[in-house]
Amino acid sequence: MEQKIRDMLSAIDQQDMAAFGTFLADDARFVFGNGEAIHGREPIVSVVTSVLRSLKSIAHTADRFWSVDDVAICEGRVLYVDRLGQKLDAPFVDVLNVNAHGLITDYRVYVDASQLNRPQ
Repeated sequence: MEQKIRDMLSAIDQQDMAAFGTFLADDARFVFGNGEAIHGREPIVSVVTSVLRSLKSIAHTADRFWSVDDVAICEGRVLYVDRLGQKLDAPFVDVLNVNAHGLITDYRVYVDASQLNRPQ
């Protein structure tokens, strides 16, 4: 599972949303921080695409992994660079539920990105 998570984070970092979508089940659920839950592969990909468009770049460094039954946890750091060149280096934890086919059914991102200014 560790390599699959690394590959998914790499797809996000490369802003390859077609590749990112292949990691999600059709009925996946996604929650970023304290935001509202998003349901379904296409809506998730759409929202993540919108967020990435507001950034100049994003880079994940995954350091630790745990798996228990159908739950995988990844801890690391993420570097956001917004369109103004402002940087935010923050710790993150991803908690992912995975189905029998290896697809993510529930994806929760815990990161404090509140200090990142996004242009309007």
